[in-house]
Amino acid sequence: MSKLKKLTIRAETPSDYAAIYALTEAAFAVSDHADGDEQELPARLRKKPGYIPELSLVAELDGQLAGHILFTEIKVGGDPALLLGPVSVLPAFQGQGIGGALIEEGHRVGKRLGFDLCVLTGHEGYYPRFGYEPVDGHGILIPEEAPPKCKMVKFLTDRGREVKGTAIFPPEFTTTIRAITPADYPLLEDFLYHAVFQPPGAEIIPREVIFEPEVYLYIDGFNPEQNPGDVAAVAEKDGKPIAIAWTRIIPAYGHIDAETPELAVSVLPAHRGQGIGAVLMEHLFDLLRERGCVRTSLAVQKENPACRFYRRLGYEVVRDKGEEWLMVKVL
Repeated sequence: MSKLKKLTIRAETPSDYAAIYALTEAAFAVSDHADGDEQELPARLRKKPGYIPELSLVAELDGQLAGHILFTEIKVGGDPALLLGPVSVLPAFQGQGIGGALIEEGHRVGKRLGFDLCVLTGHEGYYPRFGYEPVDGHGILIPEEAPPKCKMVKFLTDRGREVKGTAIFPPEFTTTIRAITPADYPLLEDFLYHAVFQPPGAEIIPREVIFEPEVYLYIDGFNPEQNPGDVAAVAEKDGKPIAIAWTRIIPAYGHIDAETPELAVSVLPAHRGQGIGAVLMEHLFDLLRERGCVRTSLAVQKENPACRFYRRLGYEVVRDKGEEWLMVKVL
């Protein structure tokens, strides 16, 4: 415990980001319950509206960054709440109370900022030490794939016990993002169809449309190992792909030149409106940067509401094609 007297807990700064990535990766490398991409989570959550800088905390011990914790603002019913995770401690410093110190400080700061409760899904043998209890019986629903005893809540104030409703987690917590594999290639036909814009009130476009040459071009012969412009990211939930974003350098609707990959993105209907597409595309942009791409293009019909979505991601109109916009994002 004497070593913890030298422990300093403070809000993160941009200069900590690289160390936080490394320590999160190291911490979860020895965890039995890791998904494999936990180190990506802090960077993704910093871009979300629920990110609160005062609640992304680091622990320093003898001048070294030893731990990190992040609390994100979410909604439970219609009330603001906090979501804990991830919490990471370097393996060399585990078992010394650093994780607990981070949790307790996060609770103190969260209460000061006006939050009444905090929820999580986590180890049922660890978090109850800090006042967490199963949500069952409290009128709170956490609709995640986890045993009931792992879905927990900590009430920061007495008012927190009055909060009822469903906890809405950011998609970063419920969805795994990964690069495409050959096992996913047969799924591209289905995702290509779901990428076709269906105008509201119009007759449903039949599936056969994807076999028209100018459409099938978006997936025909897709192979990242053979084609430099073929890059794709997959969003997976409960082990099943629910969205794919991919690029190709092809003479299609959004073609710019031989150096600019054209984007296509498809989220299955049941999973739209949850922010999954944005998370997926940010991951795809990182993959494109790794390949040395400097921009990406797309074509979108002007009446498609996705135009606003693309603008939020940094795409700008470079050409008016009549019924479509040609848009480009600089990476």
